Amino acid sequence: MWINKIKGLIVRLVRFIYTNNHLVIASIKASNRGVTPYDENIVKLSALGSALIDSMTFLSIETKNSVIKELNKGSTVYLYLDETKEVMHYSCLTNSVIIGEIKKKIYMVDGDAYIYNCFTEKEYRGRGLYPKTLSHILNSAEFNHYYIACIFSNVASRKVIDRFGFIYQSHIYYYCLLGVAFSVTSNRQFYKDFFK
Repeated sequence: MWINKIKGLIVRLVRFIYTNNHLVIASIKASNRGVTPYDENIVKLSALGSALIDSMTFLSIETKNSVIKELNKGSTVYLYLDETKEVMHYSCLTNSVIIGEIKKKIYMVDGDAYIYNCFTEKEYRGRGLYPKTLSHILNSAEFNHYYIACIFSNVASRKVIDRFGFIYQSHIYYYCLLGVAFSVTSNRQFYKDFFK
């Protein structure tokens, strides 16, 4: 246990000394308004219902705690479950959240939503759960525009974003050297509009 604490301290120290992230943010206009493909494996949670959460199986306590944390923040969480109610994937939806990779809070305008924390358990990767969940969210068309971001080096996530027709709005380069952080963006107006 103390070894993990030491590892965590070392990681934080290294990130304090130097961090470099390249984030891409993309958007898509909602279409197929009101046509949500029914998928009995996808569950939408908007409020923390402990009975429902307790009825599900999580592969790790970290995943369960992450879902509960997002619900407590007011986010909507889409869970992809197998037939035994084991959580295989989750994606979150909100109107504002801190993007950890760049340490900035993104704010959506009324009627728009930000999709984030799309996570598939390792044992279930390669089964198309992320695209299925993303398709479900987009086809529900509850919002006018959807925004999504990922680290540029995450090629698998970028391929899914590209396949759905998202349009890249900005590249944000985040640097932190000895605790002094700054960002450079490819679209200053987008950055000013969404990061206040």
